[in-house]
Amino acid sequence: MKNLRARSQQFTSNLKLRRHPAMSCLIGLFVFCAFVAAEETGWNFADNPVRARAAQKAITGTWTAGVKDGKISLNVVTQPDNGFFGTTIRLSPAELDGLPAEALMAAAKTGVNFKLAREAGTIPFDGYFQEGKGKGNWTFVSNQNFISAMRGRGYDNISEKELFIAAVKNLNAKLIEDLKNAGFNGLSFQELLNAAMFDLTPEFINAWRAAGFDNLSFHRLSQLALHRVTPAYIGEMKTAGYENLTLDQLTEARMFGLDSRFVKEAETLGFGRPSFHTAVRMLTFNVTPEFVRNWRSAGFDDVSLEDFIHLATHNVTPKFLNEIKAEGFPQITPREAAWLKILGVNRDFIRRVKAEGFPAVTLQQLGELRLGKHSKMKTSNKKQ
Repeated sequence: MKNLRARSQQFTSNLKLRRHPAMSCLIGLFVFCAFVAAEETGWNFADNPVRARAAQKAITGTWTAGVKDGKISLNVVTQPDNGFFGTTIRLSPAELDGLPAEALMAAAKTGVNFKLAREAGTIPFDGYFQEGKGKGNWTFVSNQNFISAMRGRGYDNISEKELFIAAVKNLNAKLIEDLKNAGFNGLSFQELLNAAMFDLTPEFINAWRAAGFDNLSFHRLSQLALHRVTPAYIGEMKTAGYENLTLDQLTEARMFGLDSRFVKEAETLGFGRPSFHTAVRMLTFNVTPEFVRNWRSAGFDDVSLEDFIHLATHNVTPKFLNEIKAEGFPQITPREAAWLKILGVNRDFIRRVKAEGFPAVTLQQLGELRLGKHSKMKTSNKKQ
């Protein structure tokens, strides 16, 4: 109670009504009663959503765009003081209100002002286009009706940045209802954003359920949607020879771009069909058919697939290996070349060692010298 009395006195003192004591007393009584009511109901004036939202800093940023196949790839990035967020969305020109079609491919720099209107808010853009490329600035304006609707669903204290992401990714009431009807009620607002960002639609959910996956969690479905893993992809992997892959393996394969086309190309290299694990490793280190052909055209025809992966892992090139061979090591293996590359032993290092009077230095000694294990070479290796 003392705290309430102090707060009401501080409020009335700020009104500067000392010359009107009667009015000051009436206002003071009114304010005191208001604070008592607030205390009893749990209302906190600092938590007033309108006041709190007004205190949040406006979300602003920059944009760049490119035009291809009649679509606009619009990249939006927030200013650093808003916390980084960047994404690219593909839109038809008709989705951007006020953007003249003739400005997109204009030969001269043409100023533009347009906006992207979504349920969560509107993003006005300004800048220019020239020859299919554009750039400029934007400012986000949240939609109070959307905020109220979300509050009615139990989502309080949504930040301005979350609203901006909701607008960019087109989170809307229909998607929320569709997820609810699919059995995903009570999701967090972040989970709703994930659904919009990853294109987790009812069609995607129903496709998995129709394929016999009836009990996938929202988190699992989100991960599958993020990496574009679909039941159709399972069929593609089976056709490529990979039966009974787990969902984790399918996700890993999709992350690295494994598809039936890559498997068919790998089979033409003469190693047979790579195992699933080997195929993923090939993609991880960019061991493509072109990579293998480049090595073979340089005269390395008898290298195994595992050695090719090892060479790619450590960025060993045919040029590097041939340079080492030319320094008096014609029998060097791919594994030895990779070991030297890791240690930083190259043609110039070998020449410096030999110039110091050690023409018979071995690969092992070169590696040890790089590691600092030799304070001096054996006398027998030094030229007399």
